[in-house]
Amino acid sequence: MRHVFFLLFTFFSFALFAQEGKILVSGTITDTFGNALVSAHVSDLSSGITTTTDDDGNYLLVIPVKATTIQASYEGMKKQTHKITGDDLKNAKLNTVFISFSLEIKPVQLPTALVTPETKVETFFDPYKAYLFDYTFLGDDLLLLVSENHQRKLLLLDRQKEKLAEQPVSQAVFEFYSDCWDNIHLAGEDSVYQCMFDGKHFRFWDGVLKSDDRFNVLLKNCVESAPPLSFHQRFKDHNQTVVFYLTKADSSISEDVIDQITNKETLQFNEGAYNSILERAGFNPDLVSSVDLNGINQSRDLEQEIWFYQKILSKPVYCPMKKVRDSLYVFDRINDQIHVFNLQGQLLDKRPLKYDDRKKAHLEEILTDHEKTRAFARYLKSGTAVLQQINLGSGTISKTYTLDVHRFPEHIKVMDHYIYYLFKEIDSEDKYKLYRQRME
Repeated sequence: MRHVFFLLFTFFSFALFAQEGKILVSGTITDTFGNALVSAHVSDLSSGITTTTDDDGNYLLVIPVKATTIQASYEGMKKQTHKITGDDLKNAKLNTVFISFSLEIKPVQLPTALVTPETKVETFFDPYKAYLFDYTFLGDDLLLLVSENHQRKLLLLDRQKEKLAEQPVSQAVFEFYSDCWDNIHLAGEDSVYQCMFDGKHFRFWDGVLKSDDRFNVLLKNCVESAPPLSFHQRFKDHNQTVVFYLTKADSSISEDVIDQITNKETLQFNEGAYNSILERAGFNPDLVSSVDLNGINQSRDLEQEIWFYQKILSKPVYCPMKKVRDSLYVFDRINDQIHVFNLQGQLLDKRPLKYDDRKKAHLEEILTDHEKTRAFARYLKSGTAVLQQINLGSGTISKTYTLDVHRFPEHIKVMDHYIYYLFKEIDSEDKYKLYRQRME
């Protein structure tokens, strides 16, 4: 095709010398990554003369010799124009003006939905041309991780769905991770990269391996922060005890334990199961405190028992710490209590926890809204997600919100008066859509 283009160029160049009042416009059309755009349209807006690019993105356009505007367009891309002035015509060599275009991807055309009192749910992002991996909040805006035209990128939208920023990222990342300092990270299979936005561009810090102690100790175990303090958790006793401790950035004291919760019933059962595994593997539980279960010689029956202990019995006890306004709340679901701390880590009160009805539904998590002014218990009832707002003073439920349009929604978050979530439609090629439901 390059040879064809050269022959055409030569033919037209010589022909133009015999055609008074004509000029040749030539160039290349690519996307912002340098990829040639095939069959892109190039038009002279004055005369209406149009042509298209070849397989290498090259074009030739013969137009009258006069000041005009050349426009390049391609489906899914922003149109781009270039003015040809009188000076351009005077300086043209061999009666040819060279103009190349680099077209940007159009902002994703987000479908609009009329929200009426009868319709609380609207589609916030429908990836009809893009693949949506994950989303999170960045200030008052929404940050999306998408893949479009085989390029992974960050897309920043305001709450009216207008695009504020867009930037390519590595193909290796697939989700967001937020640490206790409210920093946003891009996470891959093995590493996480801190992401910062300066108002125009996203900037990334060096990656940290997920196997690194800096991730497991400083990031993963840190649950809340109130500078210069940060509050961490660790598990012990077969993961049936959770310990909360604080670290002081400006002190030589490395940690100070402020709370500890143990599920005594499951702890006793897990100890028995663990000792049984040691005995069957040939160890004396009275003489050996701990053994790497993955390193012992396993029969088929013992392998199944170890799997059940590691994956089921040793699941960490769930008693999260959440910051709401100017206090820290530990939800002691073992003893049905709320432990209230100030931001210095001092215990202020213990209150009854009355909302947790384990018989009716499965508690998925306790979460706070983006503004950290409300706490919610998220349940799943036969695939329907239910958010119950917790009265932190009484431990009871003040309001209930049901996501009854979509079953098994994922990545549920709350900001302002909306509940955001991801859902995969059966007819959308297994792609996530981002929805939001107004809270009433």
